[in-house]
Amino acid sequence: MASIKIDSDLRPIGSELFLDSESYLDELSADQQINKIVGGTGIRIVIRISLFL
Repeated sequence: MASIKIDSDLRPIGSELFLDSESYLDELSADQQINKIVGGTGIRIVIRISLFL
């Protein structure tokens, strides 16, 4: 009968990116880029009127 060995050190692909002690947030300066990071905080209203004559 065949035997299957599974390593206990399995990690998802790309998980080593999260194991690093550095963070990209450390690279952002408080007065430049960190204030420009916004998502979903503004309301944008677009009104489009089409006239077919």
